[in-house]
Amino acid sequence: MSEAELLIIFLKVPLPGFVKTRLADRLGAEAACEAYRTLVQDLLDNLDGYRQVELRISPDDTMNQLIEDWLRPGWVCRGQGDGDLGQRLTGAFEAAFSSGRRKVIAIGSDCPYVTLSQVATAFERLDIASVVLGPTVDGGYWLMGMNRFILSLFRGISWSSEKVLSQTLERVQTEGESVELLDRLEDIDDWASWQRYVEKKKIAKPT
Repeated sequence: MSEAELLIIFLKVPLPGFVKTRLADRLGAEAACEAYRTLVQDLLDNLDGYRQVELRISPDDTMNQLIEDWLRPGWVCRGQGDGDLGQRLTGAFEAAFSSGRRKVIAIGSDCPYVTLSQVATAFERLDIASVVLGPTVDGGYWLMGMNRFILSLFRGISWSSEKVLSQTLERVQTEGESVELLDRLEDIDDWASWQRYVEKKKIAKPT
């Protein structure tokens, strides 16, 4: 991974009642928090091969040993900042490009299916397109990548809705930019998606 590239991972500090609140309706806050730790650990294990990685943590002022344990060699950790998701993404992308990066990708912590090869493919496609998006089954995206900072992609988006991807694609078209789409993946947000993930892990586990 080139130093001109940066992978940003948006994470939450694993606190009961702060993470996976929809899942907590079924599991309870403590168990949902443990589920979140599992999802994050699986995701970070998948991406362990990268070194140009920045963890963006929320809340900014809540750091603990577990966050330190998530860091791998070469990785850095910063706060997400204030505002809605669009404002926090804006800050992360703007800072990355201002520091000299030429390809920047951001993912969240809701999709543990993300692989090293999918991220590598996203960086490669930024050679031919200015924007790369990884759609989710619920109408959002699990990955956003750019080869230059395009502020409008974070403005006027109905965050946490099924319109996120379609509205983002509309912004891309309005700006006259090119876009590449990756595989459609599922976020783990509720009991049904969590059960599907647990079952897939059982099937994938060596006997």
